[in-house]
Amino acid sequence: MSKITPDNEEIDPLPEPTSNTAIGEVEEDLRHVSIQTDPVSDARKYFQQSLEVSGSVGDDLGEARALKGLGDAYFQLYNYPEAKDSLIKARDIYSWIRDLPSFAQSAQSLGDMYYTLGEYSKAEESYIQTLDIYSQIGNQLGFAQSIKSLGDVHYMREKYFKAEEAYIQARDIYSQIGSHIGLAQSVRSLGDVYRMRGEYSKAEDLYIQTRDISSKIDDRLSFAQSVKSLGDVYGMWSEYSKAKDLYIQAQTIYSQIGDQADYAPVHSLPRTQGGGRPSRAATIKVGTADTIHGLTKL
Repeated sequence: MSKITPDNEEIDPLPEPTSNTAIGEVEEDLRHVSIQTDPVSDARKYFQQSLEVSGSVGDDLGEARALKGLGDAYFQLYNYPEAKDSLIKARDIYSWIRDLPSFAQSAQSLGDMYYTLGEYSKAEESYIQTLDIYSQIGNQLGFAQSIKSLGDVHYMREKYFKAEEAYIQARDIYSQIGSHIGLAQSVRSLGDVYRMRGEYSKAEDLYIQTRDISSKIDDRLSFAQSVKSLGDVYGMWSEYSKAKDLYIQAQTIYSQIGDQADYAPVHSLPRTQGGGRPSRAATIKVGTADTIHGLTKL
């Protein structure tokens, strides 16, 4: 049986395996415990318990799921060595049992970790790998996420034209499949590219689109980010009164949503320029700091 590794990009398409686990109801309950609805430290404990149970009965699929959950939890706790170790183990088990969708998810998480650490070559390698797998199995959402992630790598390397191509492709796919969250993220990232290239009118249009999409789906964090970005554009145009009003609006929203930050979803958060998918709380803190910094420059 061939094994998928980061150095082996030739992966034959295989049928998705049947999810028969040996630990029954215990594993079924634990895999529904989510970082999205519990404090990350508690989620880590649940996944650790699941790992012990799965290992004791030789349940490879349950073990891989627990390791993936642990890796994601450690990532959110900024424990990158443990995150890397857990995610690599999960990826290798998924490779061994030929679960391509889950393998791709583990590789995506590894890419996010490398991105956060500024190891962009490794991040790019992981994202290309997930891109190939999602293409093989026809997962459009996963494909769009991988394209968006590659765009983020290009953006951080200041390869703005490559980033633009990736964000446009991701945007179009998200639009086709009706993913409003993904659409808002890719449109705002595209606006960031134009802002960095000094094309402020295009950036303004895209930030307005992002604001409107975020308002429609009641995503207040994305709304605040787009409002803050609009303030940046008006600041570059020396329209300081407009910029100030937008910064104050963004700061107010960040303050209002801050109390619930640690318990909100983390899986769909956009990346900050610092890298990675931070916790919602960290994203709000960064956004608040950036907004205050913008106000001080006016």
